[in-house]
Amino acid sequence: MKKVHVLSIGINEYDNFRTLGGCVNDSKNIKQSFSARYSGMTGVLVNDENTTPTAWLINNELTKIKALGYDRDDVVIFFFAGHGFSLDGKDYITAKDTNLDKLDTAISTDNIIDCFKKSGAGNVVLIIDACRTDIHRGVDIFGERTAEISRRHGVVTYFSCSPGETAKELAILNGGIFTTAFSELLNKKDVPFTPFSFNRLLIQALSVVCGQHKLGKQTPYTAVAPLEKAIYDVFSGLNHDVDIQKKEMILVLGPSNAGKTTIGQFLAKEHGYIHAEMSSYAWKRFNEHKDYRGSMLDFMEHEVWSGGNEDAIAKDLIQSNIVGGKIVVCGARRVEEVKTLMAQGWDVIPIFIFANAGVRYKRIQHSSGRYGPNYEEFIKKDLKEFSWGIADMVQLKNIELIINEGDIEACFSKVRALIK
Repeated sequence: MKKVHVLSIGINEYDNFRTLGGCVNDSKNIKQSFSARYSGMTGVLVNDENTTPTAWLINNELTKIKALGYDRDDVVIFFFAGHGFSLDGKDYITAKDTNLDKLDTAISTDNIIDCFKKSGAGNVVLIIDACRTDIHRGVDIFGERTAEISRRHGVVTYFSCSPGETAKELAILNGGIFTTAFSELLNKKDVPFTPFSFNRLLIQALSVVCGQHKLGKQTPYTAVAPLEKAIYDVFSGLNHDVDIQKKEMILVLGPSNAGKTTIGQFLAKEHGYIHAEMSSYAWKRFNEHKDYRGSMLDFMEHEVWSGGNEDAIAKDLIQSNIVGGKIVVCGARRVEEVKTLMAQGWDVIPIFIFANAGVRYKRIQHSSGRYGPNYEEFIKKDLKEFSWGIADMVQLKNIELIINEGDIEACFSKVRALIK
């Protein structure tokens, strides 16, 4: 019998941030719903009612998870309701005693994912109902780093809202509208616990609630890689077929930090598509070669693309895409990859997102903080990637060029006009 373990955390009361209303109740409800869904589940509940949820206590629970010694069929699930923020290129959840001047009092999602992966479990799920208020104007938007790291390591992560949005609470629910909807879906055992099903139904449910209560927009987002996990139910161990009426692909191309992932995520939620990052497949190969000592760029050139295999990552994506249907694919690095993707019989809309090097370097500085590359390192990496053929992509047939050097909402409007 597979083992399932849930760590559920909900924090209302903070020493240094605004008080929240429904996080404790959410943490209890989600644990109860998982317990009802899978009777053999074990779980730990950390919230204001049963303890003082300090950074030390949460990190101690993460250390315990790292030592579980689970197998590839087992499941570990992390739930958090409370404040989250991004700083210096990393995402953090906040403990009761978190102080922005002392980052060791916050818990990075990099560390959470690392601990859960080291548990040995083959199925890792994160559910994060954060960003309920803006906690400080000096911090960045939570979520983008977590989504990237999740995809790199094959972790499925459900976010209560898309970057830049606020997760809503309702007093009549005594909780967040996202977690309430999530718990209700878990209680419906005829709904498979798959990212494909849950993401679609969560978007629908929150759209209705936000409309009824005039709450503004809140669109849940799910990061999933590789794509076969989108239709895999971690409890039953079964894949659930998707009704494919038409195979459609939006192909988002361009240099690093031009905004491909942001635009890909926007398109996925706007049109109900699955979002795939080709870098996820590159990282999967890289992580499987633990003895390799070179950089990711060297690995791609010398280990993956050598011997005429320039479209290897595209083939990895095609092989994993048992979801079929509608998909947004971001981040091809070679023309060979693009041509292979476009030869699969899909209706493909290719768009090329461009921003000059100065703009893109400022973006990576903003997102990575002191951990980012200096300008010379950035340019060297940029020139190497252009040598792979990124510039040649803009000459491909029917491709649309979009300049993204200003306000992202203006870029969204341009993309929306192209893809109706």
